[in-house]
Amino acid sequence: MDFVTIDDPSVKSRLERDGVVLIDSLLSKDEVAETRAQLERYEREVLADVPVCTTNSMRTAYCAT
Repeated sequence: MDFVTIDDPSVKSRLERDGVVLIDSLLSKDEVAETRAQLERYEREVLADVPVCTTNSMRTAYCAT
């Protein structure tokens, strides 16, 4: 799968066809760092209280009884 730019006209058709699009340089290094920091904070502060089940090596917050 090839990377495209955000303004590439094939973004929509690739997404519809493949279900995913690899977009080159969508976020800056600073934006990536900030996003990672926010996700880590969310994991520490919010997800720490959510029960986690592991089924077939997949972690999920939904636990069927």
